[in-house]
This record gives sequence, C-alpha cells and structure tokens, in this order.
Amino acid sequence: MKKKLLIAAAALLLLVVGGLIGVVAYSGTLIKLGVEQGGTQAMKTETTLGSAGLSIFAGQVSLANLNVRNPEGFKDEFVFSVGETSVKTNLGSLMSDTIEVEHIRIASPYVSLEVSRDGTNLGALLGNLESSRQKADQPAPPPAETEEQPAEAKDEGPGTQLIVRELKITDAKVKLTQTVFGESGLELTLPELKLTDVGTKQDPASMARLMQEVVAAIMAGIIASDDLPPEIAALLRGELMIPSLDALKAQLEAQLHAGLAKGEAALKAGLDEAKGQLKDAEGKLKAKADELGDAVGEKTGELGEKAGALGEKAGALGGAAGEKAGETTEAVGETAGELGEQAGEKAGEASETVGEKTDELGEKAGDTVEEGKKKLGDKLGGLFGK
Repeated sequence: MKKKLLIAAAALLLLVVGGLIGVVAYSGTLIKLGVEQGGTQAMKTETTLGSAGLSIFAGQVSLANLNVRNPEGFKDEFVFSVGETSVKTNLGSLMSDTIEVEHIRIASPYVSLEVSRDGTNLGALLGNLESSRQKADQPAPPPAETEEQPAEAKDEGPGTQLIVRELKITDAKVKLTQTVFGESGLELTLPELKLTDVGTKQDPASMARLMQEVVAAIMAGIIASDDLPPEIAALLRGELMIPSLDALKAQLEAQLHAGLAKGEAALKAGLDEAKGQLKDAEGKLKAKADELGDAVGEKTGELGEKAGALGEKAGALGGAAGEKAGETTEAVGETAGELGEQAGEKAGEASETVGEKTDELGEKAGDTVEEGKKKLGDKLGGLFGK
C-alpha cells in the first residue's frame, strides 16, 4: 500500500514539474504574442517584441527589443524602441481578469519626435490610443439571448484590466526631426519619469490607457526641456489637451516641479558646501601666508644684520683706502717736487751753457765781420788805387 502511494506521489510530482516546465517554456511565446497584438490593436500601428521571459515564482516578466512603428505619414521607421523592460507582477493575479503590477521599469527608450504641418507623430499616436481607450472603457453590449444559451452565459466583460502601482521611465533619449520650424536633429535626454497608481481596484486601467499615459508622460518630459524650441513645445502642449489626461497632467506637473525644486535644493546645497570649502581654504591660505610672512621677516632681519656687518666692513675698507690714497698723494707730491727741482737745475745749467755758447758765437761773429770789412776795404782800395 505504501509503495503504491509513493508511486502515485512521484507521478503527481512529475506532472506538476512537467506542467511548470511547459508553462515556462510557452509563457514567453504567449507574452510576446499578447504584447504584440495588444500594442498593435491599441496604438493602431505595428508593435513587435524580440523576446519575453517569465520567472514563475518571482512573478517577474522581462521584455526585450520592443519596437513601435511610426504612425502613417511619418518618415522614421519606429516612434519607440526599448531595449529592456521589466515587469513585477502579483503572481496570484495572473490568472484573473485584473492583473496587479507592482512596478514597470522602462530603461533607456529611444523616442523619435517628428513634426509635420499636421502635427507630431506622438500626437497622432496619442490620438490613436485615446480612440482605443474610449472603446475599451465602453461596457460590452449584452449578447442576444438564444434558446440554447441565455445572455448571462455569454457576457465576456471588458477583458483583461491592469492595476499598476508604479511605472518608471529612465534615461529616455529623444531625437527631433522636423522642417516646419527650421532647426532639426536636436537630441534630448529626459529626466526620470514616474507614474503611480495607474488603475485601481474600483477603476482598473485598460492596456490602451496605460500606453496612453506612458506616451503622455514622455511628451510632458519633452515639453519641460529648456532646449526644445518654444513653437514645438506649444504644439505638443496643444496635443496633450485631452480631458481624460487631466489627472495625469496634474500628477506630471507636480512631479516635474518637485524635480526642479529638488534640483534647485541640491544646487543650493552644493553651492553652500563649495562656499564652506572655499572659506576653509581661505583660512588655510591666510595661515600659510602668515607663516610665510614670519619666515620672510626673520630672513629679512638676518639679511639686514649681514648687510650692516658688510657696511661696517665697507666703511673700514673705505677708511683704509682713504689713508692709503693720502699717503700715495703725499709720495707723489714729494716726487714731483724733487723732479721739479732737478728740472730747474737742469734748465739753469742749460741756460748758462746756451749763454756761453752765444757769447762765443758773438765774439766769433764780430771777429769774422771785422775781418770781412778789412778784406773788403783792401779789395776796394786795390781797385780804386789802380
């Protein structure tokens, strides 16, 4: 008996494990088909998903390479491209008509914003989703009764609904393509966008409503950018004027204002910290300057003392040089006097010699003249005597 029970328990365990393996194996394909069909139907443009995975026990769904084709009339291939999206669900709600989602994380989506004369591609997508949302929010008409089956048995209800506690979009990149207002090719990085309580137990959200609020949040983030041309901001703002989005717009405005306030507070705190650091640095520099001033003062005093000693030495050397110069001057004067006396004596001797020579020459000249006269008289006497 025990052996049979063990065999039955083992068989049951194998069935359960096999069932779980089958669910895991086929859940990715089912999720992929659901996202593609639901997105295409709600946005009225082709939606494709690369792959999907489900962690049964964690209630975690992962989506990879989600692409939404541009609405008709726009040039870029895709309006949205998302590499990775993660969804955390309440596991027990997956089999019910209302799926409870703890959070959705959309990481680094690429958004193509195109502007034409008729509006933007995001505005066209938002209009498609509004139409789908209104249709989804309408109660299903009661089916006609037949003899075989009463009306109550065929009431299918509004379909799968959602309650999303939190949705975050991080690091969204937006590329602007337009020729209507001049400049094109602008690229923006949006701040973190967060939606909370999309759908409640009393008023669950349709897939179209969830997608519409995601598109509207991205449009609001683009409008808030300081780099966006004001004409395009005004155009997007006009496209967001949909009554069903009033509550969402109020939430987003509060969030963006809170983000700005938080940024300003962080900037102020950073400036205050910088001022404090500058003040500390100023105090340290002043203390260092005082130390350097004291050191320079000490060095200046030492140099002054050395300069005084050098001055004394220079004075002593100057005095010695003066004495030496005086002695040299006296010696030169004495030598000059001696040389003057010797020169006078030599000059006197020379004068006496010149006088004597002059007298001799005078005497000789007188004798010569007399002889000349005599000879001349003799010559003349001889001439006249004859």
